Amino acid sequence: MKNQKIARLIALATAATMMLAPATAFATEATDTAGASGSIEGEGQLEGYVNKDAFRVVLPTVTDVDFTLDPQGLLNKSDSTKYALGAGAVYFTNAATVSGNSATYSAKSDEIKFLNKSSYDVDVELSVTLDTGDIALVANSAVATVSSPSLNLQLIPVGTDGTEGTAVDITDTAYTVPTPATVAKVAEVDGSTVTKGYTISSSNAPVEGAVKSPNGYYYTYSLTDDFTDADAKGVGYKLTGSCDTKTDWSKIDKTSVSATIAWTIAKSGAPSISGTAYSRAKTNNTYTVKNATQNISSISISADGKTPALAVPAAAYTLSDDKATLTIDGTKAGVGSGAVGQVRYFIVTFADNTTVSFSVKVAN
Repeated sequence: MKNQKIARLIALATAATMMLAPATAFATEATDTAGASGSIEGEGQLEGYVNKDAFRVVLPTVTDVDFTLDPQGLLNKSDSTKYALGAGAVYFTNAATVSGNSATYSAKSDEIKFLNKSSYDVDVELSVTLDTGDIALVANSAVATVSSPSLNLQLIPVGTDGTEGTAVDITDTAYTVPTPATVAKVAEVDGSTVTKGYTISSSNAPVEGAVKSPNGYYYTYSLTDDFTDADAKGVGYKLTGSCDTKTDWSKIDKTSVSATIAWTIAKSGAPSISGTAYSRAKTNNTYTVKNATQNISSISISADGKTPALAVPAAAYTLSDDKATLTIDGTKAGVGSGAVGQVRYFIVTFADNTTVSFSVKVAN
């Protein structure tokens, strides 16, 4: 009797265990001598794709490049501490480095600096447009021998570490640095040699610009939190110059010189367009095009380089067969007389939807 109760308890316990245990698929044995066949189906899905092309640059904080020509050294006679240069000086206004202090004056402008925090190399193209009035623009080597009021201005390239290169004469009132500066990208974190830079991150919570993956994650490609501007590569430029000391400056207007510095930054190897002069009366304003492989589908005029304001008629521009020269007819393009003396931008869209903008100084 006792054994029967024990047996019943064991049977009940076994039944309970089987009810609680998860269902298990047991292997099936095939015994047919003719063989066996079958199939198994499954579905694969892409977890997602992260675009690793990130464009991120730090633009110059310099707001102006004001300068004063002093052919007779008058400022130095007035305050030799504040204006330490002599006759023939060009004084540039330098912003105070300490909050609350006054600006200072020196032979060089503040650095016009660009930092590349993109995931690819970028090309920085810089142009300087000058209006010197009755003052001649000459090479540095010619300042001492001129016969009429003359000015020399130069660009000094500056490396990431602040090292200054050799000053180069600005040889034309519409001058573009001949070779764009290529600034290296920010590398991707590899866990060993690169510890700060771009990396793929995931989140369970929604992230702006990211799409939810099939498994519920949001992926982004961004810089690590500890990456700072000091870790980025860059390039900069400073202006410097001088004026002649022997000619008669008495008839020169005190406000006769102006300078506009413009730049374009684009992915290295991407299409770019350079040139700064534009005349409303000229039928063949020409600009240098680089790395273009497509025809132009449209051009628009903009005041800020971002927002198209007016479409340029197709009959007003042509792209050469080798896609190296863009010609714009100033009599047809539509730039109004109100823009004379100001900077305007042309936004060029190619057939593959690549967009390039460049700036011009508008003249009659």
